[in-house]
This record gives sequence, structure tokens and C-alpha cells, in this order.
Amino acid sequence: MKYLSIFLLLVSFISCQVTETITINPDGSGVVEMKQDREENSYMRLAGEEYTKENVFKDTTYIFKDYINKYNENFLKYLPEEQQLFQKYANVKVHTKRSSFEKEYKNEFVLHFNTVSEIPDLYKTEDYASDIEHNYALSAENHYFRIGYNFDGKTFSRLVTIINETELEKAKKTI
Repeated sequence: MKYLSIFLLLVSFISCQVTETITINPDGSGVVEMKQDREENSYMRLAGEEYTKENVFKDTTYIFKDYINKYNENFLKYLPEEQQLFQKYANVKVHTKRSSFEKEYKNEFVLHFNTVSEIPDLYKTEDYASDIEHNYALSAENHYFRIGYNFDGKTFSRLVTIINETELEKAKKTI
């Protein structure tokens, strides 16, 4: 619980609202939707003068497997275990909007799943897409936490595990 409260505290400090909705059908399949919306007024106060220098516009929607296909040459350079990891994200639909003009910064991830346990850590989706595009090492593995889901037919659980204390401390200092 201590680590979960630290994680939630970190998220609140960066002025971001995260909504995660999981719908589970009677057969155990379903859909997970995660939305991240940055609260721009709070962010403007945090960023101060630097905020006025931002000149960003990006409004993109893609399916993760599109990155695998588009950058297949890079994808094939990864080890089989890493390729398997990317395949867990293959059907994740991503919508990203960043607009300094409209003062909007949001990410939305949607995945239809067969079982709850196959839901990947959606927080890592964009990092993995960038890794494939730029042929990087797995940068999402630098996260200090891992999220997993489980459903036994009666009880649903979402487990946040701190996997890297050093990175957690760096994140705290950054905030």
C-alpha cells in the first residue's frame, strides 16, 4: 500500500488525471480503456514561462501493430523474448493529442482482451512504440513500476509493483 500511495501521489503532482475503465464480460473477455488528461492550468503554473515557449501539435491515432509492421526491419532486430513482449501490445489502439494551441494534452489507450491476465501495462505503450520506431533498447523497462491484472471469476485485482527503487527515487526528485 505504501508504494501505491507514493505512485498516486506522484501522478497527482504532475497534474494528470488518469481514468482506467475495465469492462469484463461473463466469459472473462472484455475491454480496457485508459485515459490520461493533463490539467493544463496546473501544468502552466508548474512550467511557468517555459510553457509559452511550447509549440506542439500532434493528433494521432494508431494500432500498435501498425508500428510493428511499419518498422518491421527494426522489430526483427529484437530478441524473440522482446518481440513477444511487443506482441502483447499489438492490438492496443492509441490516440494521442498534444496541442499547445488548444491547451490540450491527452492519451487514450483501448484494448479488447480475452482474459484479464493478458492486459499489458498500458503505461508503457508509447515507450515501446518509440523503441520500435527508433530501434532503441526497451526504454519502458526503465519504469520503476509494473502493473498487472487478475480476475478469478469473482475477485478482480490490479497490482502495482515497484520494480526499481532507484528509478522511483529519481522520479520523486524530478517532481
